Amino acid sequence: MIKRAALFLTALGLAFPVCAQERAMGDAEVLALADRQAIWCENWSEATRDCESLYTLRREADGRLILAGMFVLTDRPLIEVTLADIVTLEQGRICSSGATSELTIQARLAGVASQEVTAMVRSLLAQSMAEYENSIICQQFFTSGDPEAMGEIVTADDVRLYDFESTYRLGTVDSGFLLRPQIGETPEQEFIDL
Repeated sequence: MIKRAALFLTALGLAFPVCAQERAMGDAEVLALADRQAIWCENWSEATRDCESLYTLRREADGRLILAGMFVLTDRPLIEVTLADIVTLEQGRICSSGATSELTIQARLAGVASQEVTAMVRSLLAQSMAEYENSIICQQFFTSGDPEAMGEIVTADDVRLYDFESTYRLGTVDSGFLLRPQIGETPEQEFIDL
């Protein structure tokens, strides 16, 4: 799932800013995020006090690492999407396959799990990820010394994907991060009688 949501949302016309950072995080620092159950708020907006998506990394009892993410596709109707993927940690980089068939996806429509909406999201994701189906997608995290922030470099088969890079505000489940819809309301057209 590494950056699949970002790739998917970018395919919908949403771009992510690139943030220059100072120091790459190592394996121990990335695992510390999992151990303290940190929540990564993607592209935090100070003005609206919300995020584009939320992520968390967890260690399973068998040692596997699972990266889980959540975003709100629309708020009218409310469509929430949760993604999860098994990842590897190699020299500070979290990596996974670009194959969407290996991704766990669940979509909820107005709070209720929906197989139809999940199938739609999976189809859209597969279309947007087709170019990366056989790729290894990795994230290398960076810190600037602020304990509440990190940035990243995203690669597909070691080729940098600048447009998919994000910044994160770090918090916990108690941080109260809000999610902003990725697809906004279409404004109604106004007609003028002549």
